[in-house]
Amino acid sequence: MPANINSIAYANEVPWHGMGTRMKDRFTSEEALKQGGLDWEVEKLEIKTTSSIEIPSHRAVIRKDTKEVLGVVGKGYQILQNRDAFSFFDEAIKDRSAIFETVGALGKGEKVWMLAKVEGSDFSVLGEDQVQPHLLLYHGHDGFTSVTGMFTPIRVVCQNTLKVALASNTDKIRVKHTGNVQEKLKLAGAMLRMTGAMIDETKPIFKALANRSLSASESSQYIMKSLSNRSVIKTLEDESEQLKASVEKVEELVETGLGSDIRGVRGTAWGTYNAITEYIDHHRNPRGGQENRLGSIWFGQGSQVKQRAFVLGAKLSGVKMEDMLIS
Repeated sequence: MPANINSIAYANEVPWHGMGTRMKDRFTSEEALKQGGLDWEVEKLEIKTTSSIEIPSHRAVIRKDTKEVLGVVGKGYQILQNRDAFSFFDEAIKDRSAIFETVGALGKGEKVWMLAKVEGSDFSVLGEDQVQPHLLLYHGHDGFTSVTGMFTPIRVVCQNTLKVALASNTDKIRVKHTGNVQEKLKLAGAMLRMTGAMIDETKPIFKALANRSLSASESSQYIMKSLSNRSVIKTLEDESEQLKASVEKVEELVETGLGSDIRGVRGTAWGTYNAITEYIDHHRNPRGGQENRLGSIWFGQGSQVKQRAFVLGAKLSGVKMEDMLIS
C-alpha cells in the first residue's frame, strides 16, 4: 500500500490519499482496530547474538501476527497494545463529543494513529472559510514514539492539516512508554476536556493572520523562512534549486490554491500560511518519496515546516509568540 501506510480505515469523506475501507459514520475503538487492520498485538522478546549470547539490556518488540521486529527497546519499556491506546476514546464516541475519521498504521506497524473530529466545534476564519478541530492520537512500537495526543485543526476547503503550537501548551499531551502507562493514559482523556481552550486560543490567531495584509515581498520572505528554517534570507537567487522550486510552487498556490478565491484570503498571511500547508500536504515530494508522505505530514519534516509557518505567520500578524517553539 502506498504512502507508507500499513493499513487504514476511515469514516465519511475519503481521506486525501484516497485509500481505506469505508465504514459507518460512527464506530468504536474495537471496530476501528478490526476495520483498520490494527487488531494485532506486540510482545517483548530477548535479543541474542548470532552466537546465542543474550543481550540483557535490551529487548525486541515483535509484531505477533507477522513476526516483524518493530523496534529495539530498553528493559524498562512498557508495551502498549493498540486496543489500549484507542479504548480511552470510546467515552467520547459514546457521548457524541467526537467521531473517529481515520485510523491506521505506518510502515510495518511501527506507528499507529487515529484522527478524530471534535463534534460541534467548527468555526469560521473568513466567512465561508471553515476550520474543523480534530484530535490526532498516535503511539509507536519502535522504542522512540511516545503516546501523543495533539490538537489538529483541518481547513475544510482544502483538507489542509494546520499544525499549531500554543503558548499554553494545551495543544499536545505526551505519555512515555515507561512506568505505569495504563494509569498515565487516563491523563489523555484531559485532551478532550481541553478542546474548548485550544479552540479559544487558536481561533484569534487564525483571524489575526487573516487580518494581516502581505505584500508580494513579505509573502515570499515568509514562504522562504518557513521552508528553509533560516531566520535571514536575502534573495532567492542565492538559494538551492530545490528551495527555489518549492518557493515558486507555494507562490503559485498563494494565487491559485484551494480556497485562495474565498473573499479576503488572497494577499493575507492566512492565504500564504494555507498555501504553505497545501504544498506540504498535497504537492511536496517528501524525503523518501511518496511512500513517506503521510508520515512526513504528521510526524516528520513536513510537520516541522507547518509549525514554523504557523509561528512565523502569527508573529507577522502581531501575535506574541515568545513561548512558541520553532523546530
